[in-house]
Amino acid sequence: MVVKKSFISWDEFNENVEKLVSKIKNVDYVVGIPRGGLILAVTLSHKLDLKHMTVDHLEKLEDLNFLNYDRKKILIVDDISDSGQTLKYYKKAGYTTATLDVRSTTITKPDYYVNWIDNADWIVYPWERKDSKTIQNYLENW
Repeated sequence: MVVKKSFISWDEFNENVEKLVSKIKNVDYVVGIPRGGLILAVTLSHKLDLKHMTVDHLEKLEDLNFLNYDRKKILIVDDISDSGQTLKYYKKAGYTTATLDVRSTTITKPDYYVNWIDNADWIVYPWERKDSKTIQNYLENW
């Protein structure tokens, strides 16, 4: 199956960030999910004047618990809820979640998002390589 790529420009990214910022309420920290959520999280932290934290991935969720803080006030950010597997654990643990895009086939709808995607296009964000593969295997070259 050939998947069409849909390229997002920096201007589109910035427009979508502004839309997302207008929706987000009542959070104190922003946490970016590597890799796709990092740039969005830093951008949101500046726009919302919030502290930014990072985690390695799902196995590092416990690192957030040192805050002894209301999980609803911690915004977990990723670029897209594609399958929904990445955000699933965070939502179940009680964190607030946000993405720019949500695929209609996701199993996890974030609390905040901008675009609902009904097609199967592979989204290529401006920080990604133009030749990015539609199915990514990050361990492939290790």
